[in-house]
Amino acid sequence: KQKTAYESMPSLVGSEMFVSDRLWSLGANIVCFLVFSAFGRQSAVERNQAAAFADGVVRETIPKLSSRVLVRLDDLRALALRFVGAERGAASFDGYLAARVSGT
Repeated sequence: KQKTAYESMPSLVGSEMFVSDRLWSLGANIVCFLVFSAFGRQSAVERNQAAAFADGVVRETIPKLSSRVLVRLDDLRALALRFVGAERGAASFDGYLAARVSGT
């Protein structure tokens, strides 16, 4: 009898296919998690949350936001496009960038 592709996979823990299947699945999930985490783009909220907990100490209270918050231009552009529409938002940001480049 010829083995199927499933049966020819190496067993990780002997003859216990149930456990072996779970370990293969867990491994595939970990690999996918790491790949998508490495190549994914974090939102402003995710960056702020990571910064709040980066020191390894979970705070009991939410840190107060200062008036100076680091925000990328891409985040502001995406927000503007969302609220005023693609055409008006792009025109506003293009005008802003043109003014910054020309020095006015």
